[in-house]
Amino acid sequence: MPIQKILFSFCIAIIAFVNLSNRTGASAVLGHTGSPGDNNISCVNCHGAVAKDQINMISTNMTGGAYTPGDTFEVSVTAEDPGKSVFGFEITCEKPGTKEKIGTWIKNSETRLKRNGGNIGHNGKNTNKQDKKTWTIKWVAPPSGKGDLTFYAVTMCTNGDGTPTNDNHYSSTYSVVEGKVSAVKKMSMPEVTVFPNPVNNFVRVNKPNAVLKIYNFPVLYFPKFFHPDPTVDRQSGFLKPQLNNSNTLGSSFNLP
Repeated sequence: MPIQKILFSFCIAIIAFVNLSNRTGASAVLGHTGSPGDNNISCVNCHGAVAKDQINMISTNMTGGAYTPGDTFEVSVTAEDPGKSVFGFEITCEKPGTKEKIGTWIKNSETRLKRNGGNIGHNGKNTNKQDKKTWTIKWVAPPSGKGDLTFYAVTMCTNGDGTPTNDNHYSSTYSVVEGKVSAVKKMSMPEVTVFPNPVNNFVRVNKPNAVLKIYNFPVLYFPKFFHPDPTVDRQSGFLKPQLNNSNTLGSSFNLP
């Protein structure tokens, strides 16, 4: 075999080894969260590190561990290992007992999508930190009916020497439940006034041209709508009648 071919093959082998052993870079292969949908494959297959469970790796801004269908939430993944300087991560969300990827990930400048958008992970930018690195990405919850879900995440904490030696691989899961969607989504308020002004002991809130919407569909229209402030249980006391007189409407009598 000519010496040129031997040298060429040797160089190719060296390049392949470096790429495979330094998967925290931009070439990192996604689809390795260890989830059922990823066929239980994780980063340990490339790095050779022993997978370790790590608590508090995944955090969200969901209230009480419940997601509201259709809403967008922030999901953070933290890679932490004293003495390490190059980090990577990957996360996915699945329905327990299935391999179905749930929700929509929104990538940013430090992340990229994989598995038709079902997984998201680092893209090799800003992975060099000391001891700790956190990524925060947005996740759009699915429509109603998906039920309980589980996030699967992995992190790689390496020394950046291009080999799997002394690399550490961590994994974690985070379970959430489906929350309820409020039937009354919002009440539009073009103009809000308060009475009396200045305020004494309580406030009466006036909302002219108010519209009550259910699932964003207009149901009731109120030319004038008012209620006491939330600290008052109910409006009480003697509601006196009113006598009015104007050049436009003439005399009138108003009985509350």
